[in-house]
Amino acid sequence: MRNQVRGEARRARRLWRDAADRKHLRATDAAVVDGPRAPATVMVHFADGDPDRSLYQLRQWFAPLAVLHRTVPVAITVRSATMARAIGAESALPVAYLRKTIDIERYMLAVDPRVVFYVNHWEPNFQVMRYGRAMHVFISHGESEKVYMASGQLRAYDFAFVAGEAAVDRIRANLPNYDPAVRTRAIGRPQLDFLPADRSAAATPPTVLYAPTYEGDRPSMAYGSVESHGLAVVESLLAAGYRVIYRPHPLTGTITASAAVADRAIHERLAAANASLAPGRAPHVLGARGSLGEQMAESAVAIVDNSAMAFDWLVTGKPIVVTIPATAAQSGVHSSFLAACYRLPAEDAGRAAEAVARALEGDALAEQRAFWIARHFGDVSPGASTRRFVEASTELAAYGAEQVRRTEQAAAELASRQLGPEPA
Repeated sequence: MRNQVRGEARRARRLWRDAADRKHLRATDAAVVDGPRAPATVMVHFADGDPDRSLYQLRQWFAPLAVLHRTVPVAITVRSATMARAIGAESALPVAYLRKTIDIERYMLAVDPRVVFYVNHWEPNFQVMRYGRAMHVFISHGESEKVYMASGQLRAYDFAFVAGEAAVDRIRANLPNYDPAVRTRAIGRPQLDFLPADRSAAATPPTVLYAPTYEGDRPSMAYGSVESHGLAVVESLLAAGYRVIYRPHPLTGTITASAAVADRAIHERLAAANASLAPGRAPHVLGARGSLGEQMAESAVAIVDNSAMAFDWLVTGKPIVVTIPATAAQSGVHSSFLAACYRLPAEDAGRAAEAVARALEGDALAEQRAFWIARHFGDVSPGASTRRFVEASTELAAYGAEQVRRTEQAAAELASRQLGPEPA
């Protein structure tokens, strides 16, 4: 009941905020609401309406999409005025606010995109997927071993962009009647091309990034460590003198009140530690704000859950500690990449500093991680993933244009045929 009340309160606040943002957009940015439609060979549809909870999924694509926009026109479409304002403040890409189904239909008829990208499996996506003249492509918001990554929902899309060989094998092993050789394109992880060039993290004392995922909304997604590990991990790191960047998933605490309590306890402990820092010491960092890329660059070690953060960190080449979920449903090892990571079970959370020290002192797993980087992402030389992303996008745009031409030709031929018996 408490979760239901909290959910209804969030929904009411979101609706009030969206109404205010809709009024603002109409007064200041008519092009977003009802002005001329910018051309878009590639359209990115993002149906979520709460930037605080979900924009991280799309935000990570802003830089690669800006590069693609130099080759073919790209536009972002949203269903929420609040989301339109938030994206407009962070990205120079054209944004179209499509509140109603009729707005979607008018936009699609006017712009006629060849490719539509989706970064999640939100149900409102289907209101756009009914439009048949585009190739609908799932591009995800991170490589991981979560069950989400090989969901049967992939069947709804014409194609999926995946990170690499491991993703193709994951889909092949979990999705009957789906041929990843035909319906996927391996592009690596373009977002990682935009990490700072200097990732040496040479500062003393070393910085440790603790970036747990959220508690999950069902047992199969319960990878989060905030409750089982969180405060003990932070206490251990502080006692050992490490600087801590605590960057929880934006949805942390939105599913269960106990996770929210655990998250708040971590924030309070780090705030107290900052209050007593010696002069000249860099402060600990709290919350999911700031540049993730910069935080990854300045951290020497990461403590993460088995989530997309673990895979993104792999590419830095630096040591990684992965928690072992406390729930029985997630106790198994889903991917051998974990053998190249230092592990931290819940009962050892209070010894997290020892795991970090072990990782920093010799890093015996570096060679194994190099193998798994190649398996999950392919070529990770600077710019390689972004080039593959642009190539795959333009290939599908050309393919989509050819399919539209064939469809129009078939329609013309059908219209010219005499169907049914000859009139008497």
